Amino acid sequence: MVALLAAVILAQPGPVARADKFLSSSKSFAIDYTVTSPVMPGAGTGHAAVARPNLQHFSIDWAGESFEFIHNETGGLSIRHDTHTYYESPVVWANFAPPPTLTKIGGEAAPSIAYYESLEKFAAGATYKVTGKESVRGVSCDVVQTTSMSASDPGTHTFWVGPSGKILRWKKIVGSGNEGSYSVTFEITKFDAVEFDAARFRLTLPVGYVPAQIPGPRYFAVAVPGPAPLGQWLDARSNKRTDVAAAYKKSPFAIVFTDPDSDICARMEPYLLTLRRRLKQEGCALVEVVLGGKKPDLTKKDRDRAVFWDDKGEIERAYGPAGTPTIFLVDKDGKLVTGWQGYSKDREDQITQTLLDGLKDG
Repeated sequence: MVALLAAVILAQPGPVARADKFLSSSKSFAIDYTVTSPVMPGAGTGHAAVARPNLQHFSIDWAGESFEFIHNETGGLSIRHDTHTYYESPVVWANFAPPPTLTKIGGEAAPSIAYYESLEKFAAGATYKVTGKESVRGVSCDVVQTTSMSASDPGTHTFWVGPSGKILRWKKIVGSGNEGSYSVTFEITKFDAVEFDAARFRLTLPVGYVPAQIPGPRYFAVAVPGPAPLGQWLDARSNKRTDVAAAYKKSPFAIVFTDPDSDICARMEPYLLTLRRRLKQEGCALVEVVLGGKKPDLTKKDRDRAVFWDDKGEIERAYGPAGTPTIFLVDKDGKLVTGWQGYSKDREDQITQTLLDGLKDG
């Protein structure tokens, strides 16, 4: 009897084999998880739907950041809800498993293990060692750690594998070398094989977001969430706070974020003069918001410019421009209707037309 029991125990698959069997059992998975790291405050909460080879839709909220990523066979869409910006790419990453995500938080806080059919494919070149047993939420798990053939490349992943092969916890090391490293730990509360409707992975902006006409095959764009955040802004000429909502009441105006240290913004200055005159013909003002710690140096020649200095970074935080220069268009009702990020001389007509079209729509 003892010999029979020992034979049964020895015949049971190890934790790596169990995990591989679970990962290869389905082409798609639904995942709920929380994520923590010593370099981030609190815990993030994420939800994901993934389907091999190139479909994913996940969202995560962590430390005030709200991120969503969608990818299908036609491209990818990365959305930052907290900063009202998104990044879109028509590039298909079918040869990657998983496809690379587009922002830091997405790349480090997404459970990409679900794309792989085995732990061997997940960490190519690594071997695995069972280091013991631990309980995760009342479930006895085998602790499996990646090991490397090289002493200079230590193990970077640790998995807690349950009896069914599901991975209940995953800890990975991010970064290496002179930049240092830190851990990210996932508590995976749901990891189930399910089937998904392909419509779930449609590259569609959420309600309230308006696509900006940004050139290029890969681009940042301004996502427009609704009412424009207006307040008491510091007038760079008078050095007094101005109630922007009252100053431009019932009138459309464009806001351009610039940086005095940016070469691109410097090259854009002649165009802003032309744009200001063209918008004025449509009853629309152009308002400049200067970022950075140095107050703008205005001369008498600048008397027609409406320039505000974002001395405390409050306006930048409210709008979350992806970079400078960035233009937002506010309609007569105080709502954001479109925008443009970046500048090049050959795009001047396109930028102007985008804003004129926005005035018509608004």
